Amino acid sequence: VQVWDIRDGSGMLELMSLRTSGPVTCGAILPAPRAAAGIDISASSRPLPGDGEAERPSVLRLYSLRAQEILPDRFDVKAPAIRVQANARAVAIGLRDRVRVLAAGNLEQLLFEVPGYSLSGPSALPNPCALSARWMAYCTPQPAADGAGIAEGGAAMAAVVEMAQKTGSSLLTLGGLGVKKVSDMVNGVPAAPAPAPITDGVGDDAAGNVKIVDLKAGGRTVCHFRAASRTPIVAMAFDPSGT
Repeated sequence: VQVWDIRDGSGMLELMSLRTSGPVTCGAILPAPRAAAGIDISASSRPLPGDGEAERPSVLRLYSLRAQEILPDRFDVKAPAIRVQANARAVAIGLRDRVRVLAAGNLEQLLFEVPGYSLSGPSALPNPCALSARWMAYCTPQPAADGAGIAEGGAAMAAVVEMAQKTGSSLLTLGGLGVKKVSDMVNGVPAAPAPAPITDGVGDDAAGNVKIVDLKAGGRTVCHFRAASRTPIVAMAFDPSGT
């Protein structure tokens, strides 16, 4: 595992180089939590990379860049970790069939857990998710109805409206079209032919569905749409605006 400082465009500085006993399955830099989040049990050790090893796939190991040492604490996420993403609110651990979301300042505190889309068999794919400063997007096995996305509850709707006013965009306009199709329509790109559906033990309607939840509101749904028709999603990310 290596960590490099790339702030200087004329050169890069190696900050960490650590040999592990086996392959590394996932990793991320864990940002310091927001002041409003309360306690930070690792404040004296940050910056803080975290990773998972194939030898112990359910354990998240932490390394202090400040002290240049592996921290004695290990956080057991109870199942093999495939992905780790983090922001100042939360750490999202992508497991094979769900996403476990932990508090950024105390990795032992479970904020919430959501079922993810899992494709089993020889075509098995990781369960992707994405974090922005406030939102988390993930693949869900729950089919989304064609048409506009949905928001659950007044607080979630208010959050979407607030973000839309600030950025000039709205999560609710995606609906059944999906992000890529909307982007292609705007940029005049011809629609690509639909790929053959993958049905390796999973119903077609379960593939290609995305939920976006509000981390500030405890994981409440703010948007639910079909991003790809009957095709599993292998990766996703928010644009720099976070919307």
